[in-house]
Amino acid sequence: MTLRELRGMVTGNKVEGRMISAKMLRESNTEIVCKEMINKDTDITVYKNGYVLYHTGNKCTVFALPEKGCYSYDSVNVASVLDGDFFENEAWYFRLILEGEDRIAENGRKKEAKKMEGSYSQLEADDRCVDMADPNADFVARLLEEEYIDELMSILTVQQRTAIYAYYIEGMSQKQIAKRMNISCPATYRLITRGIEKLRKYVSE
Repeated sequence: MTLRELRGMVTGNKVEGRMISAKMLRESNTEIVCKEMINKDTDITVYKNGYVLYHTGNKCTVFALPEKGCYSYDSVNVASVLDGDFFENEAWYFRLILEGEDRIAENGRKKEAKKMEGSYSQLEADDRCVDMADPNADFVARLLEEEYIDELMSILTVQQRTAIYAYYIEGMSQKQIAKRMNISCPATYRLITRGIEKLRKYVSE
């Protein structure tokens, strides 16, 4: 079954507000549309209401079936984008595995950042653009005061530089940036956070 065919099998009748948990989804009476065992430790399940449950090892994440659109990823420190049509006629779970792995990795980065910088509000792990008080704002402000800002920005990929400049310099929201760059909100968030991580590492070294 292809991803395009799967889209026609879900209702998209998702719970409004905060994303439901894996436990709530497992214990619900929602019909399972399809399930795939990737290996002995990893499986992915799609429910009739449009939620996807991705489980690998002792970690799992729940997310809404992503709408058709470009997929942004980092490959050897270079941000790349795959056109939305790339996945539509492939096996349904290809795109969803990537989304699941991205979200689990992002959750790990959030936990590490929380340990290093103290407790602060986390972005909800769903497809909405949520612009909140940014703990990186002071860090970026300090960088702007340095004379070697051009050198620092040159270590970023073009997409990371574009997203960070728009967010911190132009004051655009993540939703506006996503629209300008024709990518999803989670992809925009990844570009900004990974770019900031790269800058922090470079400055510390």
